Amino acid sequence: MGGGSEPYTGHNLQVCNSCGEVLKKIDKVKNEDTQEVKDLFVSVMSMTDDADVKQILTDYSKSVISDSEKLVAITNESKEKAERAQNIEENFYDLEKAFKVTTGYDFEGYQIVDYKGIVSGDIVLGTGFISEFAASWSDAFGTTSNTFAGKMKTAKQKALKQLMANAMITGANAVIGIDFDYTMFGNNMLGVSANGTAVVIRKK
Repeated sequence: MGGGSEPYTGHNLQVCNSCGEVLKKIDKVKNEDTQEVKDLFVSVMSMTDDADVKQILTDYSKSVISDSEKLVAITNESKEKAERAQNIEENFYDLEKAFKVTTGYDFEGYQIVDYKGIVSGDIVLGTGFISEFAASWSDAFGTTSNTFAGKMKTAKQKALKQLMANAMITGANAVIGIDFDYTMFGNNMLGVSANGTAVVIRKK
């Protein structure tokens, strides 16, 4: 190999223009197509007979291919999750019917075959919700109390649906150990959070 110095292998090899272009392309596509990276390395290795250069390229190829496989896998996983999220958003009503949730830790007649991790769904009740309730408490206790309870119930339902959607994205078909947490924020805002463990279940 003779010509300019390359910046990719960490050894500043003197390479010909063709070899330099191949190394440049490897650097460009390494996060997109592992198979193309492998093919390009085969090509550039065939351009030299120098044993030391071949060894440097071999070591470099192992590192790049390993990183490429990891990055491509992450990219593909991200794409799959994005596609799954879109499908869930578009078909949530139908998917919700078959999805199971419980505050307990199992389902009668089913076994847990995989744990997908902790998931949550969070909803914030708007500014003024608490102050409006407190101001009218003494004037119409029964009516206001029911209104407050109704808003809380709606918030819990929305938080639960968000939790279910997030669990579906992981590939789960159920959530166990569900509980609700409430957090007070400034400006009279109340946060409602549904938490649980996403799992995959199947009939026994």
